[in-house]
Amino acid sequence: MKRKILVIFLLLIPLSYLIYKITFNETKDILVFGDNYLLTKENSSYLENLDRDKYNINTFTYDNITYKEMLKKIKSNDYIIIKNKEVYLNQLISKAEYIIINANNKEYFNKCKKNDNIIKNYNDFINNDITNLYNLINKISNAKIIVIGNYCKIDKNEETKFVIKNKKIEFIDLFNKYKDKKLQTQIYNNLTNIINKN
Repeated sequence: MKRKILVIFLLLIPLSYLIYKITFNETKDILVFGDNYLLTKENSSYLENLDRDKYNINTFTYDNITYKEMLKKIKSNDYIIIKNKEVYLNQLISKAEYIIINANNKEYFNKCKKNDNIIKNYNDFINNDITNLYNLINKISNAKIIVIGNYCKIDKNEETKFVIKNKKIEFIDLFNKYKDKKLQTQIYNNLTNIINKN
């Protein structure tokens, strides 16, 4: 009897491994969450180049949203309808391995017209909102959070650029890159470097 059990056990090991390999999904879920300005439309080519066999990309974006408003969207578990089916934001957050966020673009561009102190103070407000957003997302998911930074459309000195203070968040700095026609390629390269190193 013991010999039969041992034989059955030994046969089940390769069978279990085979079932695992067939059913295991190796794709990584990426959620793109935030403002349409940098994340979709004409600026989306850096996402289209990602290998769809490796990455499943979901987008949940709005026009002119702020980080503070994004917090409210998560708390209310906002949803969109895709093919007559409700897709909830918190479900996408919970299954994501990477969450790419960007917001406050319209407000940030308006602040660029102000003096350096106003921009620095506004950067502190944004950092606080991003930290709150990070903390809330961490209650739902263990995803790596990548922030695509804000930047000014006019030349500013180095002190006024937006720098994220939370060291647990990956950050893509766009300061002084917006004039470059290869901005999309730079964002794509930065994203893939961050994703591939993890």
